[in-house]
Amino acid sequence: MATHWIWYVIAPLVIIGCALFYWRRYQRNKAAATAYATQRGWTYTERDQDLLGRCHGAPFDGFGRRRRAWHAVRGQHGPYEVLSFEYSEVRGRNHGNRYARRVFRQLASLKLPFPAHEVYATPRGRIGRLANQAGLTGSGTGNPDIDSEWATEGLIPPAVQDWLATHRRRPFRVVAGRLETWHEGRFDPNRIDPAVADLEDLAQRLSR
Repeated sequence: MATHWIWYVIAPLVIIGCALFYWRRYQRNKAAATAYATQRGWTYTERDQDLLGRCHGAPFDGFGRRRRAWHAVRGQHGPYEVLSFEYSEVRGRNHGNRYARRVFRQLASLKLPFPAHEVYATPRGRIGRLANQAGLTGSGTGNPDIDSEWATEGLIPPAVQDWLATHRRRPFRVVAGRLETWHEGRFDPNRIDPAVADLEDLAQRLSR
């Protein structure tokens, strides 16, 4: 009983230590994003809640709360306007935070310099592949090899189908004039260049 006072000392120290850890990680992420943008003559915005207007439809399920759009990087790459940012939301219990958690997703997109229909493509998981085999999914592209591995919506041009058949498994969509991909996890500027390279390839195929 006499040792209970120790917890009154340890608990605040643990809380302060955790807060300091997260603050330092946030500052490192912010510095990395700022450096990435500066090196390319691009711009960095720490928080841009206006971008939440883009975060609707698949892959966003609409059930999250306390939504955020942070670490927005913008710039010009050839004919394309590039945008990448971190989206996050809290999922879990609505009353109390015992099981609530914040989940993160990084998005990267190109503004298309030509009109394009809205499309969506994401790799199927195990359940999705089983559902496709059972005939419980939509028509997709009409190509069984592609439809067994990818869930798609909208008209997928033949050149893009070729990309799906041979490319690594990167999800993408076209919405509101932008070609967009995403990656689960916190913002990492090292993901932007590979994403932009893949999106450029896709954009050229969409324009055919």
